[in-house]
Order: sequence, then C-alpha cells, then structure tokens
Amino acid sequence: MTFETLVDESRKLKLDDLETFIDILKNAAREKRRRAIAARGRRAIADCKAGKCLEGIDNLMKAVGYAEN
Repeated sequence: MTFETLVDESRKLKLDDLETFIDILKNAAREKRRRAIAARGRRAIADCKAGKCLEGIDNLMKAVGYAEN
C-alpha cells in the first residue's frame, strides 16, 4: 500500500476511528524511536567494551581536533 493510498483510505474513517488510528500511529512511531535509541545504546556499549571509545574530555577534544597541542 502506498502512502497516498493510506492517506486516502484514512479520510474515509469515522472520526472516532480516525482518532484511534492516529493514536496507534503515534504509539508505533514512539516505540520505533525507542527501539532505535536502545539499539544505538547497545552499539555504544559494545564499542566501549571493544576499546573503541574515548574516556575523558581531553581525549574527546583531541579526537575531534580541538585540543591544544
């Protein structure tokens, strides 16, 4: 189903059903964002355990090129 078809079909819904559909979509979007954040967190933890992280602000500043020489 295309986005356009979905929008067209949603316009046919009764108001209560449309509001319920909107709530379902908002909840799905929130959960998708949460899963993405959690996945990034898991990757960050794995990278840190693998020694691919920087500890301390001085090391971070050197890595991004802002440290004084």
